[in-house]
Amino acid sequence: MARRKVNVSSTPLKTSESHSASENEGVLFQEALNVACKEWQIRLGLQDWIVEVRVDRAKDLDPDCRSFAVNTHYPTEKFSSIKVVDPVDLSIMELALPKGEAHDYDLHLVHELIHLHFAPFQVDDSDPKHLYQEQAINMLSRSIIRAYRSTGQAVPPTVPVHVGHYF
Repeated sequence: MARRKVNVSSTPLKTSESHSASENEGVLFQEALNVACKEWQIRLGLQDWIVEVRVDRAKDLDPDCRSFAVNTHYPTEKFSSIKVVDPVDLSIMELALPKGEAHDYDLHLVHELIHLHFAPFQVDDSDPKHLYQEQAINMLSRSIIRAYRSTGQAVPPTVPVHVGHYF
């Protein structure tokens, strides 16, 4: 099983459904993730955050193997560490998402980056509002990816507004 080499400037960051643990391919995939993360940060107006992204095995992200990514963030420092599941582990997890979404790392990155905008409103995982927040972030991330891919162009970065109710 081999990971697909990706060129994030022209190709959505997706893996094929066959994977291997080739060290060279792992390095290429990590580099592609880094580039994609920086590009999505700009598109989502998060370029003032320091975001580190890395690939990790599913068992190291979440003992129950239910998370495609884990985002540990510190809003006051504007720092985030995003760990995404290694493609070698996707086969055990992909039934949790609509067809093809498990292999869509752009979608996972956008989802985790949107969490940074929601950071001031963070709720505990046990709070029922957490489910609503996750549903909103899922819909936003899918919509952003769909809009970006349908136009073939980047969604323009947001311009900060410092007046009125946006302040």
